[in-house]
Amino acid sequence: MIETSISTDEELSELEKSIKKEVREGKKAAWDAYLNPLLEERKEASNRIAQVETSSSNKVFIEKINNELLAIKEPNRKDVASACRRVLRYVISEESSAKTELIQWIDGFFKSVQPKYSSHLHNESATAATNIKEVKPTYTAEKEEVDGRVVLRDNFDKIFSKYPQSLIFGEDSERLAM
Repeated sequence: MIETSISTDEELSELEKSIKKEVREGKKAAWDAYLNPLLEERKEASNRIAQVETSSSNKVFIEKINNELLAIKEPNRKDVASACRRVLRYVISEESSAKTELIQWIDGFFKSVQPKYSSHLHNESATAATNIKEVKPTYTAEKEEVDGRVVLRDNFDKIFSKYPQSLIFGEDSERLAM
């Protein structure tokens, strides 16, 4: 481009810098779009944990769990659920409205999150194995017993006749013989 005077070296350098900047911004925007819902979930869980903390005799331990959760810069849903469940272990013998609300929040959290992890574990399209109709084998009246090696040989012959490009010809066969 420089040789044909379409562009100068400075213009190409400026274009490269602007493209790199645009890619970095796109990367940051995509990461923020992924991370922001997780941060909101963490914030909600932390608020619920703080409510339990105020009414619990194990306040010190629960506060530590909450601080550990808040210290995670990029939390995932496992971190949130794990922290909430750990808090419940400390208040298992206590009764409070905050504990009940935390339990309800955890149940709702799992109901909303579970489909994200459990859907599409198997092919759900029209090509799914469960959508293919069964084809029963057919046998002739003459039953002939044949060695397995003969069956394999005939199978390879059939495959090679259907897909001749899979056979090795010319230079390749000479090279393999060496």
